[in-house]
Amino acid sequence: MSIEGSETVNVEAEDKPAFFVVSLQKLLVMGFFTMGFYFTYCLYANWRNYKTATGAEVIPLLRALFAIFFLHSLFRKVDEKIIATGRHFAWSPNVYATLLVIVALISLIPQAHVVTALIFSLLCLIAIFYLWARSQQAINFCEGDPKAEANSAFTLANGCWIAVGALFWLSAFLPLFDI
Repeated sequence: MSIEGSETVNVEAEDKPAFFVVSLQKLLVMGFFTMGFYFTYCLYANWRNYKTATGAEVIPLLRALFAIFFLHSLFRKVDEKIIATGRHFAWSPNVYATLLVIVALISLIPQAHVVTALIFSLLCLIAIFYLWARSQQAINFCEGDPKAEANSAFTLANGCWIAVGALFWLSAFLPLFDI
């Protein structure tokens, strides 16, 4: 199947997934404890897998770091692979990508007070979590692993990131208490 020019996705290649599969539970837990940075890792892993599966000349790290410019392309490629396999997933890749970009940009708006900033950040994270979770469902479906059984267990590295993230969350909320 051809996706954007000469890049091809081998939809039969079970051993080389074109996209990064992760369970929703793991995605949300890691996303929460890393304050959303896990989503950047997921973007990197998606582009890394895509490059490996297709031979496309992409730089996964740059596409992850500058996601607002490449998210639409990623979601479109996921949707094209789903369609190429004769299946359908109920989502709108352009709408989800656009909303993720908008919420990410809105989350950068500075807030004057600590409490307001925390509430605002949490609301943005909730929106991002919802949009990313739905998009991840499409990615998992695309790769033939809707429950993401291939990547649902937490690793030691995940545990370390959770521990570090828990310390950051604790330090973020300590100013609210007179301790």
